[in-house]
Amino acid sequence: VRAFWTLMKGEPLTAPLPEKAPGAAAIRFLHTGAGVVEDVSGVDEARALPGVQACSVTVGPGAEVRELRSSWDRVGSVVTEARTGAEAVAAARRALDTIQIKVRPAQDLPAQDRPAQDRPA
Repeated sequence: VRAFWTLMKGEPLTAPLPEKAPGAAAIRFLHTGAGVVEDVSGVDEARALPGVQACSVTVGPGAEVRELRSSWDRVGSVVTEARTGAEAVAAARRALDTIQIKVRPAQDLPAQDRPAQDRPA
């Protein structure tokens, strides 16, 4: 996983790539419904779980979240590493389940406070 991220950042590798993958990796993305973020918790706990290599949440309290329409609308991701693909996916799911993002749904907000795409015309 580290070699992949190094290559993706355009940095030189510090060691040769292995001829065979020593394990597996998984990435899972986080999204909530549209609205305004009220609270984010569990991120540090998710990062500390076995197998988690990277954990990112890109929103905080007060952020507006749109309906999921493209990859730009995701609010976070988790990258995990394990012996097998199934173990890596399970680790990613555990990490995502640890992260809690409380969102006040757009339809519950007064019209003037809704994210622009959810305001009545």
